[in-house]
Amino acid sequence: MRRSLGVLGNIAMGFAVVSPVVALYAVSMVGTAIAGPAWVWALPVVLLGQCLVVNVYSELASQWPLAGGPYQWGRRLLGPSFGWMSGWVWQFAVMFGNTTVAYLAAPWVFALIGVTPTPAAMVAVAAAILLACMLVNAFGIRILSLFVSLGIAAEAVASVLVGFSLLLFFRKHGFSLFTETLGAEQLSGGSTVMAFLAVLAVAGWGFIGFDACVSTAEETKDAGRQVPRAMWWALLSVGTVVILNAMAVALAHPDPAAVVAGRDLDPVTTAVVTSFGSWSDKPFVFVVL
Repeated sequence: MRRSLGVLGNIAMGFAVVSPVVALYAVSMVGTAIAGPAWVWALPVVLLGQCLVVNVYSELASQWPLAGGPYQWGRRLLGPSFGWMSGWVWQFAVMFGNTTVAYLAAPWVFALIGVTPTPAAMVAVAAAILLACMLVNAFGIRILSLFVSLGIAAEAVASVLVGFSLLLFFRKHGFSLFTETLGAEQLSGGSTVMAFLAVLAVAGWGFIGFDACVSTAEETKDAGRQVPRAMWWALLSVGTVVILNAMAVALAHPDPAAVVAGRDLDPVTTAVVTSFGSWSDKPFVFVVL
């Protein structure tokens, strides 16, 4: 098999699949509603836990750098039956994950063109997004790598540049905000401990997908050495950006209590638009999409 993907391309693949933008949007509102601004402390805890997972995956990938990692690893470690079950679970997890991301991307398409979506239209746009991704993937690793590079550039603008700008120039609160729950613990019976445990479960969804590096192992040069490194780089870089952006959004948001109360269901866009001005709404939606 021709190996045309370098280590940077493999890192980019993992970074794009984990995606700081998707990670932040997936957990920011729910995390704030459960534990208030203090929810950001769950992120480094969860990141540490995922590092333990990557440590295991890295060892397995260095021994068997093959596409379809869970199936390949399970079959070699515990036999074909376990391998089949691992591959079956992994395949369905990927299938559900991809369709969910496509469906969650659909509202951004309608927001970009200024149209109120119907349920049927949401499903149709999500299906179109999946079809487009399938076609890009069908043309081979080079075309896929090009689109991943474009995605990384968009991530750099939407995550790194915007995050630093919010944190440095548009901060509306002090760092003491991260010690407050703003009453969010009432959802957990008034217990801050239970609220933190609940937000740990939510925050964990922000750091999944780094195993995508394994999916392209057979197209990666020196895969036994580079794929484990790529998984570590993908997870740690995304983790750093997500923690930075979560802090930036909380500190730049004009009214975090509104998020806790359920009056603001999109705190990220609120923080960006109130900071940069109404002109930034459509460009931000375009870059995120």
